Amino acid sequence: MKKAILVTIFVFAASILLCGASLAAAGKPAPGSASGVSDSTIPADLDLSCPITEEDLPAEDMARLSPSARAALLSIRKGEFYCTRAQELWEQGDVDGAVQSLDMAYQLLLRADAQDKGKSVELIQLKEDLRVIISQRLVEIYATRYVTAQGENNGILMPGTDNKYVNYEIGLLTGIESGFFKRSYARSGMYRPMILEKLKRAGLPEELSWLPLIESGFKDSAFSPARALGLWQFIPSTGIRFGLSRDKFIDERMDPEKATDAAIKYLQALHNMFGDWITCLAAYNCGEGRIIREINKKKIPYLDNFWDLYENLPRETARYVPRFFATLMIIKDPAKYGMELPALIPPPRYKVHRLTRQVHLMQIARAIGFEEADLVTLNPELKLRMTPSEPYDLRLPQAFDGDLLAMLDAVPEYNPPKPTYTYHTVQVGDTLTNLSRRYGISVSTICLLNGLRAEASLYKGKVLKIPSAVCEPPVLLASADGSTPEQPVLADQPAEKVTVPPPAPKPEPHEAVQSSQPDEVQPVLPEPAKPDYKSKAAKARERAERERKAALEEKERLKKEKEKEKEKERLRKEKEKEERARKAAAKPRTSILSHTVEKGDTIFNLAQRYNTTIPAIVKANDLPSKRIKIGQTLKVPTSKPPEEKKAPKTYKVKKGDTAISIARKHDMTLSDFLKLNKFTKKTKVKRGETVKVE
Repeated sequence: MKKAILVTIFVFAASILLCGASLAAAGKPAPGSASGVSDSTIPADLDLSCPITEEDLPAEDMARLSPSARAALLSIRKGEFYCTRAQELWEQGDVDGAVQSLDMAYQLLLRADAQDKGKSVELIQLKEDLRVIISQRLVEIYATRYVTAQGENNGILMPGTDNKYVNYEIGLLTGIESGFFKRSYARSGMYRPMILEKLKRAGLPEELSWLPLIESGFKDSAFSPARALGLWQFIPSTGIRFGLSRDKFIDERMDPEKATDAAIKYLQALHNMFGDWITCLAAYNCGEGRIIREINKKKIPYLDNFWDLYENLPRETARYVPRFFATLMIIKDPAKYGMELPALIPPPRYKVHRLTRQVHLMQIARAIGFEEADLVTLNPELKLRMTPSEPYDLRLPQAFDGDLLAMLDAVPEYNPPKPTYTYHTVQVGDTLTNLSRRYGISVSTICLLNGLRAEASLYKGKVLKIPSAVCEPPVLLASADGSTPEQPVLADQPAEKVTVPPPAPKPEPHEAVQSSQPDEVQPVLPEPAKPDYKSKAAKARERAERERKAALEEKERLKKEKEKEKEKERLRKEKEKEERARKAAAKPRTSILSHTVEKGDTIFNLAQRYNTTIPAIVKANDLPSKRIKIGQTLKVPTSKPPEEKKAPKTYKVKKGDTAISIARKHDMTLSDFLKLNKFTKKTKVKRGETVKVE
């Protein structure tokens, strides 16, 4: 009976996962919400037990959203609360309570979808994340209550040295990918001591501390095409599932310590599910659902040998596990594989100070005399480089002392300028990329405001809503040198760039440049940040104006070049026309003559006589062959005027004349004479006879 109930749970989770997105995309309510979900569908005792109210939501979100969107946001936050409660109940062994809490979360998701009548763009991702979390938690509960296969490996067993899959990855990491491996190894010094400490405390194998090397290269801001982010590469739904929150200001997936805590929870859950660390690694990469399906297909009773599953896994996952083993083997004996590993970057040293107001990191950097980049490195989870309005524990360099603390407390609260918008009508040739450059706005911002995908094509006449550069985060977040990084990325820098030393009179070239005199820092304090932002916004507008003018100039230049090309083409055509006319005038005009075939005529001699060709005569008369008959009238095309037929002269034969003597006397050949008089060679001329001569 219990098994049947859990199978039903699994099918229900799959229906949520597969159907929810398609219904939302089609603009239809999910099952159970055709006419909207009323409060009566939520059990009163559970609904009232949720401590989240509108007062717990950010004031700026409540002010910005419509009433229906605010109600939907509250339902989403309540749904997240019940997902967290389900996790706690499940860890305590209360499966029924966990399932009931997830059912509550799903009902709240349906309520949010019904309440959000305007389909707010800002809430789409939140609803999608909640839907995925609910379905994943249901699958996990099913898997742990009815485990398909149970392994017995409590440690990570290294494969044999003759494993071809591992040897292939060793060849890559020591060959064409050796640069990536060395840089990642150097960065591991910043985070691995912290990771090792947390793994030991949780009782997990120390080898797992090298997992971020193949996940992210030990970069806290690494971002994958699958939307996985951070040191441990959490996708949004899995991150929320294990306690990593994200909002407009913060994404805790980029916080190395919080992400490590979440990764440990996830790995523990996977080990409880499979009992085999190697299979856990595969599930960490492609998800436990895929591994469970493959195990069920193969009907494996134990998972002590991961390689039984290897051929059936996605290519990326199939390489993931051998790549992890290759990393362990190289690090264990780098000389064996011809690798010389670099020195480790030491971990950052910092102290924590709680802020209760919204402050930009650039304001703090200017006030206390530190580099903004160092503050970004210590606080990678701040997406917009500014603290939220709620209390926030800001990490500051170890050199931060009491005097600087007083200066920090005097930094004014950051008041972002109200956004203003312009509207752009799409013209032929416009793309999201060139509009982004023209207006100094990121492509993602344009897409978010207009409900577009990044790869969407624009059509002529479409009107786009474009925010002014003054409210665009990339402009506000520009670093001191004027550059505008799209996202904080952990750079390959020496230790001095991570752990900021105390101010020195003569800093090294690679150290953060700071003032050595306190009185030089003091004037920075009263300087308001807002004028600086306005100047940056003005610069952005000037840049956009320059680009617009440059685009107009380029358009004008192309127009002139096009006109020149048209003029050249016109002149060329006129010249060709004149040349054809000249040739036509020089070429004799073809005329059609009529010729009656006489004795001795052939097509060949007619063609020669009329300066034409045999095919022309045949074609003009549609002759089946080249044979002609006496008396036949032929059309003869000729390009030369017809020669006027001269009347033949006559000669009266005298005594002693012969045909040949007469021909010679008149400069004729015998054949011409005979032909002209229609004689044969046997014909004899007679005295007194009149014959024709030329």
